[in-house]
Amino acid sequence: MKTCDVLFQSRQPDSLAALSMGIWLSVTFPVDPELTVAMLIHVVDETPNDSDGAAVAAITARYVVDLRADDTQHESQSLLPRLATVVEALVGDKWWFDRDVLRSRLPD
Repeated sequence: MKTCDVLFQSRQPDSLAALSMGIWLSVTFPVDPELTVAMLIHVVDETPNDSDGAAVAAITARYVVDLRADDTQHESQSLLPRLATVVEALVGDKWWFDRDVLRSRLPD
């Protein structure tokens, strides 16, 4: 995930796709919330004013910090699906890994 963050900062043609995949990984897997927040801040900074992507990223950052800092289980009805929509729009068809395979490896 750190690599995705570095690739985003390199300002290459697929930088947004790299960042978005890093976000997907860091939200999906229990990693250091500081890394997740750092990547979500990039979305806040890069999102056009006429889009709600910045708001969704900011709320998700708060949610991830609360979730991981308290070590409790929270159920989100709409936040994570909204983030998935934002990430999907940023990555498009440029995914570098099969999300379904990774999801199948998640513990129950």
